[in-house]
Amino acid sequence: MTVIARSSCLVARAPQPVLTALLDVNPNRWRLIAQNIREFAVFAQLVASDMQIRDSQRRFLAVLLRIAGRHTGDVTSETAELTQDELAAMANLLRQTTGRAVRELADTGLLTVRHRNIVLHDAAALRVLLAA
Repeated sequence: MTVIARSSCLVARAPQPVLTALLDVNPNRWRLIAQNIREFAVFAQLVASDMQIRDSQRRFLAVLLRIAGRHTGDVTSETAELTQDELAAMANLLRQTTGRAVRELADTGLLTVRHRNIVLHDAAALRVLLAA
């Protein structure tokens, strides 16, 4: 198994028998596992929803807002820590299409491109564009 992280994280891998033994000792941990599964399911639903947007500009906005944690108004970060190439791949767009969309939004002052990240200046305005 290979894990690639863009920021600090903790990854643990436990074989089934070890996990079962740990959960037998403390059954309350099942609740934590269920919470993680629920969070993953919500995230997967957002990804699937974003990918069904036919308009490339709106799909780009949806993915950008999701990555920055601003798709639903959650306050987690004003920065999407990824390159334009990575954003293009996540939005299933050509790099040129993503670059054009980034430039247009940067020209309006809604975001700024920095090395390996995109800073959102007005997530609410981006959500309005997405909803249009």
